[in-house]
Amino acid sequence: MSYKREKTDGYLTVIGANSDIARQFVSDFSCRYGRITLASRDTGSLESFCREKNLTDCVIKRLDITQNSETESFFEEEKCPDAVLFCAGHIEYKDGPEDNSAGNIEKTARINFEGAVRIIERYAEMMSEAGKGKIVILSSCAGDRGKYSNRIYSASKAALNVYAQGLMCKYGESPCIHLVKLGRVRTKMLKKAGSGSVKFACDPSEVSEHIDRILRKDKSTVSYCSAYWRLISFAVRIIPGFIFNRPDL
Repeated sequence: MSYKREKTDGYLTVIGANSDIARQFVSDFSCRYGRITLASRDTGSLESFCREKNLTDCVIKRLDITQNSETESFFEEEKCPDAVLFCAGHIEYKDGPEDNSAGNIEKTARINFEGAVRIIERYAEMMSEAGKGKIVILSSCAGDRGKYSNRIYSASKAALNVYAQGLMCKYGESPCIHLVKLGRVRTKMLKKAGSGSVKFACDPSEVSEHIDRILRKDKSTVSYCSAYWRLISFAVRIIPGFIFNRPDL
């Protein structure tokens, strides 16, 4: 995919920039931004990615969103961006189902909710003071109903979804808050889940295009990607538990 367009969309920050979706979006649409900050714990991998894609307008910064000290240091140098793409997320599997050890419960909650809220709150305040800005929060349809096989992950995403909706109520359209509930996407995370999880899965390129479309909007939104996951999610919420809890769903 190649876009030849003026860099008119200002300054973009990507949190969780080593995710497959973040990389796809930057590969597809970096030409639209005058400056991009890529934030992740693994800066070496990001440097290799930028060299491979010949991305000369990207600034790479280390950020572990579970560490308060790193978050504070990051924001000491961060100027208010025009758009933020929040892609950080975590799920860990153990012999099929989700790992429900104490350590992984804490890690999942800290990355998917606690750390996410700390980062997003800071950006929302900065953008509100500046009177501009858009925040795209990548979440999951898993937060619409808990399933035994990934109940910890689902709970953390449900909390993030409710938080994002509350943020929309607080700020209205300045900044615009875009909550994207993802279905299954063909990423490293999906591969860990096993072959049975590929049903109704979409490619990262579809998510990338969806993100670009909603960034064109000047009104806060809640959307599903792909669109058919809105129907799937509705069905999931209303079907009886004895069907929903089948291992093959």
